[in-house]
Amino acid sequence: MRIAIVTPLRNEKKNIDKLFDSISEQSIDIFLWVILENGSTDGSKKILKQKRKPSNVRNMEILNIKESSIEYALGENYARIVNFGFEYIVNKVDFNTIDYIGILDSDIFLERSYYQLLLDAFSKNVCLGITSGIILNTDGSVEKTSNNWVRGGCRLWRRECFNHSGYIVGPSADALSTAKAICNNWAVYPVINAIAYSRPKGARVNHRYYGASTYFRGCNIFYLLIRVLHLFFRCKFSESYGMFIGYFNSLLKGTQRVTDRQVFQYYRYYPLSRAYYNYKIKKTK
Repeated sequence: MRIAIVTPLRNEKKNIDKLFDSISEQSIDIFLWVILENGSTDGSKKILKQKRKPSNVRNMEILNIKESSIEYALGENYARIVNFGFEYIVNKVDFNTIDYIGILDSDIFLERSYYQLLLDAFSKNVCLGITSGIILNTDGSVEKTSNNWVRGGCRLWRRECFNHSGYIVGPSADALSTAKAICNNWAVYPVINAIAYSRPKGARVNHRYYGASTYFRGCNIFYLLIRVLHLFFRCKFSESYGMFIGYFNSLLKGTQRVTDRQVFQYYRYYPLSRAYYNYKIKKTK
């Protein structure tokens, strides 16, 4: 099986060795690993030049690109970098020879069997289009949403699903691409025994971003208020306020929302869409 991985990287000097160790320790080979160094200022670029290709990686490419915005980790800026990597892979090799394509963020570190377990899940279910493992935070806490959500930074697409549904550039691109795959009748669910480690969710962004992203996807006001109240009653007042402000700032400005109608309709009626999808997915597992 041929796997192609895209890794966006900016100012991750302290994580590069650990990232390379994470790949080199995988129990299976990686056909192509594309690292997208994006204007690092901490010495990451120099370190990458000195790194040797892991023995289990057949082809490795380190591309130095420059995204104009300094807000690398946020929304469309991050997604554009990832999409550049996907387009590079599609154009560099005969994409029909690639079986799976995915993302591995530079601050996510995989257990040895990670990719093997994902491949096993794909083999067991021909309807599975996108999957990932679950995330444990590097501070020792558990990322609770990982148990029922395919994470964007360590996911794999089946090539046929990627060809069918693609990668949608925008804020929370993982959520957009997940919805598109679901709308095209692909199963999307995590493999709970495949483990990865990362910094806590939201370490780089605040909840104004999540509020704006919720608006962009097409979620209605009632869903937003449920999210806000959920955070409020958990005494997460700053997060609750941030979600509220982020969403309504976008609403009042008339910010453009996702243009894909399938995705917009999916999130417009979320979580009803999600409940219906969960009902369908049980039949495919």
